[in-house]
Amino acid sequence: MLRPPPPGSCYDHPMHDTPQRIVSLSPALTALACALGAGDRIIGISDLCAWPAAKTPARCGAPRTPAIDTLRALAPDCILASHSETDTSLVRAEFGLAMALHVTQIATFADAAGQLAALARRIGCAPAGQHWCSALDDALARADARAQTPPPRALLVLWAQPWIAAGAESFAGDLLQRCGAHNVAAQFGGRNPRAALDQFMRYNPAVIVLAQRAATPHDPGVFRRFGDVLAVMRRRIHLIDADHVAQLNPALPAAAVQITDWLHPNRANR
Repeated sequence: MLRPPPPGSCYDHPMHDTPQRIVSLSPALTALACALGAGDRIIGISDLCAWPAAKTPARCGAPRTPAIDTLRALAPDCILASHSETDTSLVRAEFGLAMALHVTQIATFADAAGQLAALARRIGCAPAGQHWCSALDDALARADARAQTPPPRALLVLWAQPWIAAGAESFAGDLLQRCGAHNVAAQFGGRNPRAALDQFMRYNPAVIVLAQRAATPHDPGVFRRFGDVLAVMRRRIHLIDADHVAQLNPALPAAAVQITDWLHPNRANR
């Protein structure tokens, strides 16, 4: 079972009351906060955050360098930020310890459940966070039940032209391996290795997952010339939303189930 970290492990300052004026500087954290049930308490978001409702909260600048004057005017009682996206020293310098700043630090898929549970507690949505963690536990149990020896070789493509894959040190690469794959991109080293498509195909992946972005859609047809590669031969090239595999997000449990099913299509749960 995935267990959340102890209280306070990713907090800058303890918060005793449920926040009523939340600002989120991270697109992923905005989506998570809404999915957990705190959307009606979000008063500010970064310029990159998506917002489905007609009435959009105030925009607070870029995630890395938020507009401090806007933050000050909003007077939030909680700011959500990602360590990889925001220069939190700017926020700390302005608000100090009087501000309940919550910073996530997620390097791998293994960090997901603990960080999500901590976020849910911080914004007063602990039961919803527990439900999400249980769903992720169930997804991983499904992967364990379908595990194969040896594991199927797989490639998760993050970007095309240049070709970039999810390496062993990345969130998406860690997810791929946890779902029961042998990640062929791990042969190249690094977080997100870049190589010619021919080089990736030399490792003969049995499954190829293309992380799809609306602005830069993949064309599975580029793989036709690799007819001797198992994934191409068996038509096991799949598309998935890039945001669902590259970072902590509400759809992560469903993405884990989907990838597991692609990797092990003929193995029923035991």
